[in-house]
Amino acid sequence: MRQAVQWKCDVLIVGAGAAGLAAAVTLGRHGIDTLVVEKRPAPSTWPRATVISTRVMEHVRAWGLEEVVRAEGPDADVWLWECGSLATADEGRAVAVGYPTRQQAALVSPTAPAVVAQDRFEAVLRRHLATLPTVRVATGIEIDAVTSGVDGVVATTADGRALRARYVIGADGARSAVRRAVGIDVREDEGVLSGTHAVVQAPLTQVLGPVRFGLYWTSDSPGLFFPAGGDRWIYVPGRDTDDPDEVADMLRRSAGAPHLDVRVRSVRRIHAAAHLADTFRAGDVFLAGDAAHRVTPRGGTGMNTAFQSGVDLAWKLAWVLRGWADAELLDTYEAERRPVAEHVVTRSTDPDGSRRDVAAELAVDLGARLPHLVLPDGRSTLDLLGEGWTVLSGPRADAGARALAAGRSGSAPVTVHALDAGTACALGLGADGALLARPDGVPVARHRAATTRPLAAA
Repeated sequence: MRQAVQWKCDVLIVGAGAAGLAAAVTLGRHGIDTLVVEKRPAPSTWPRATVISTRVMEHVRAWGLEEVVRAEGPDADVWLWECGSLATADEGRAVAVGYPTRQQAALVSPTAPAVVAQDRFEAVLRRHLATLPTVRVATGIEIDAVTSGVDGVVATTADGRALRARYVIGADGARSAVRRAVGIDVREDEGVLSGTHAVVQAPLTQVLGPVRFGLYWTSDSPGLFFPAGGDRWIYVPGRDTDDPDEVADMLRRSAGAPHLDVRVRSVRRIHAAAHLADTFRAGDVFLAGDAAHRVTPRGGTGMNTAFQSGVDLAWKLAWVLRGWADAELLDTYEAERRPVAEHVVTRSTDPDGSRRDVAAELAVDLGARLPHLVLPDGRSTLDLLGEGWTVLSGPRADAGARALAAGRSGSAPVTVHALDAGTACALGLGADGALLARPDGVPVARHRAATTRPLAAA
C-alpha cells in the first residue's frame, strides 16, 4: 500500500549538525524549498569542536555573521600554548597546530580562524536559518528508510511518515541511517583515539592572565584545555577517569590552582576513529559531513570539513534546481571533496597530524578559490562573488568580459566587475584580461586579448 506523503520539498536534509546546517543556509539563501529533519528533540550542548577554519569563516563573513560568531568565543589565535601549569602560563611558548595566526591569515584572507565551540556556532546558524523563509526545521524525527524513484526520493520516518524530495542529503553523522539505507559502505575505522573529555565551568581566564590561545597543554600535571565560551572549558586529563571529583582534582593540579572553584558539568569517555565512505552518492541521495568522512579530533578538521562539504554540495544542488546548470554539475561534488576528505582523514590518523605545516594546511583549507586581494575601496576580491557567475576583468577588457559572459548564456546569471589596473595585474589578468569564477570563487575560464581559455569544467 502506497504511503501518504506528509511533506514535500526540493531538498531533504537529514541531520542538523555542521554539514546539514551549512547546506540548509546555502540552499535557503538561494530560495530552495528545504526541509531539515533531526532525530534529536533538542540541539546538543556538548561543545565538541572549538575551532572554525579560515575558509569556513569566509563563508560566515559572506553571510553577514562574522561578528556574531566571533562574539561566541575568546579573541585568540588558534595555536597551542605549552606551559607547566595555567598559573605559570606567562612562562610558556606558542606552538603551531596547522592554523594561521590572525596576522598570517590577513595575507591570504579577509578573515581569520575563530575559537568558537561547535554548539554555539550551530546555534548562530540555526538562528540565521529562522530568517530564511524557504527552510523548515523539524526535530525529533528519525529516518528509517530511503527509496529512490523516477520522480525523486522518499524517506520514511520511524513512525511511518513519508517525506518526498527531489534530492536528499544524508548529514546524519558517523552512524548515518541514510548511508545504511542506500547501501553505502565505509572503510574500516583507522587511527582510533580514546580518552576522557570533561566539560567544566571554572574561571580559568583569571588563572591564565593575559595569555589567550585556542588550546593549552600543561606539562607539570598533563592536561589539555580548550576554551568553549566564557568560563566553560573542555578539559582532557592525562589519565582516564569517569569520576567527576577526580577530574576536578586533576584540573586544579593542571591549572596550578589548588583552591579553584571547578564545576564538572559532564564527563565522557571518547572513542573516535576515522573512516571514509566508499562513495558520497547513490543516485539522488548524497552524503555530507561525518556520514561521508569522519575524522579523529586530531588536527581540528572534522567540523570544518563537514561544513565545507555541506556548502559545496548545496550550491551545486541549488544551481541545478534553479535551472542554472545541468545535473552533471553534481558529479563534481565528490570529485572535488573526496581528495580533501582523504587528506584530513590521513592527517587525523597521523600521530603528528596536529603539528603539520601551517602554509600547507591553509592551502588545503582555502582550496582553489581565487586570491584575496584588497580593492581600492577596502573590499576583498572575494566580496565580489555572487550566487551566479562572476567575471573579474581588467580595465580595458570589456570585449573579453563579454566573451566570457556570452559563453555561459542560458545558465546562471553573470555579474561583471571591472578591476583597477593593480588588482588585475596581481590576478595575472593584465589590463585586457578577464576571468570567470563560480560562486565558491573557483576560476573556470580566463580571457586574454583574443583568446578565451577554459580552466576546468564547472
